[in-house]
Amino acid sequence: MRYRLLLPCLFAFTLSAAAQYVSTTYKDPQNRFSVAVPQGWTTAPASDAIQLMRGNASASIRITAAQANVESVIEAIASELGRGWLGFQRGQSAHIKWADQPASVVVYSGVNPAGVRIILKLNAATVGGRTYVLAMAAPQKEIAALNTGFIEIENSFAIAPNQTTSPGPVIS
Repeated sequence: MRYRLLLPCLFAFTLSAAAQYVSTTYKDPQNRFSVAVPQGWTTAPASDAIQLMRGNASASIRITAAQANVESVIEAIASELGRGWLGFQRGQSAHIKWADQPASVVVYSGVNPAGVRIILKLNAATVGGRTYVLAMAAPQKEIAALNTGFIEIENSFAIAPNQTTSPGPVIS
């Protein structure tokens, strides 16, 4: 009899524990995109869309007017973010498929003004009348511990289906 009472309690605990490891989904208020928010990450509105944070790491989504050359958008954002860093340099780059769209990705590194070596990864894709950019950054020493969250954010990013034809308002 005692074991019968324990079984429902264990089942409830298992469901509760499993729910703690499930990410939530952020949906853009303007219905332009959605992205997973991994467990332990928080969100904050940014001037251009949204920022996800965990400790010293961040992933931000920016939306600009459509650009035929996403590499130039990446370079402009990297130049802005890397301003004042020591040894800021471009690393690997590739053409990929991201958010079910042809995209570019570039990795940068450098020492920020606080003296911390940072790895910065930028993905960009143009869809309809917008270019979507995902900027992920973290201290190099913390990348391994944060990698699962970054992968979840990157792989879950989805552009709303109605965005492929309707440009609507754009933040620049």
